[in-house]
Formats: sequence, C-alpha cells, structure tokens
Amino acid sequence: MFKDTDVNKPPRLIWWIVSVCIFSALLVLTNPNNLSQLFGKVLAPCAGGVIGALLFDTLVPYLKPSARLAEPWHLCMIFKPGESDFKVAPGKELEFLVCAALKVLTIVACVLAVALGN
Repeated sequence: MFKDTDVNKPPRLIWWIVSVCIFSALLVLTNPNNLSQLFGKVLAPCAGGVIGALLFDTLVPYLKPSARLAEPWHLCMIFKPGESDFKVAPGKELEFLVCAALKVLTIVACVLAVALGN
C-alpha cells in the first residue's frame, strides 16, 4: 500500500552540523580566554531567531503559514518522491506566501536586533 513512500528523510544538515562543531572547537582552542564572549556572539543570532519565531506566533497567531496548508502538517508525515512535503490549500497560495514572508522577516529582524545589540 505504501511502497512508494519514504517516511524517514535523510538528515540534510549533517555536514553543516559537523562543520559547525569543528569550527566551534577551533575557535575555542585558538583563544580560550574569550570563551564567554565567543559563546555570546555565537548564541545571540540563534536566540534572536527563536525569539522572533515565538514573537510572531504569539502576537499574530492568525498569520501562521501552517494554517494555510491543506492538511495539518503534524498529522501527515508520509513523503512521496517528486511531490511537495506539505500541500497548500487551493486558493490560499498567495496568503501562504505572504504569511511565510512576514514570518521570515520577523525572524530576521529579531536576529539582527539581538546580534547587533550584543
């Protein structure tokens, strides 16, 4: 019945994760005196992104892009090759695009605000 489906996608970010770990270890080994400042600079953009996503979802919950999907995204985790992972509801494509763009802009603005303030 589900022969052409792939439930477990391969990890796409494994090489990025490995390179970030190696780069972080090299940064710590080259200058261990500034370890607290280094972690502050590295973690600030990550914290800004999380704050931006939470801020967007809290302040404007009716603009979530996932509300414009054809099915609840957390209930349909069967992926078929050659098809999009999650289908947008018919007639909601432009709304989905605007909501996703607003969420990305909010996250980027928070990343810049937190990272530049650090």
